[in-house]
Amino acid sequence: MIDLIKVQKFIFDRISQLSYTIVDDFAIYEQAKTPYIQLSNLYIDNDNTKNTEGMVIQQYINVYSSYKGKKEILQIAQAISSVMNGKAEIEEYSVYIEEDTKTIMLDFDNNGNIFYHSVMIFKIHIQ
Repeated sequence: MIDLIKVQKFIFDRISQLSYTIVDDFAIYEQAKTPYIQLSNLYIDNDNTKNTEGMVIQQYINVYSSYKGKKEILQIAQAISSVMNGKAEIEEYSVYIEEDTKTIMLDFDNNGNIFYHSVMIFKIHIQ
């Protein structure tokens, strides 16, 4: 089956088309300046058929913004959707990506500062 490191690189390369900081390590996350994008949890499920091996990956992508209002976080989320959704190939595997869920929440940091946090979940179907 497909190498998950190659899948993560594929996702990172797609999102890197945008002009935002991308983090996937907690230490970097703690120091990042908003706005930024975080590659977060990854869940993997079998998607085998009678004739082919496959998997479905749920990739969680977090977006953080301290902009006063939802405009910036909505723009970033829309940009991520535009580079992520659709068909692609990773090596010899066919890939179909669809946005599953998007939530936007108002949150507070440890100092009481307000920021917006979006959680986006993409389903990545690989055959």
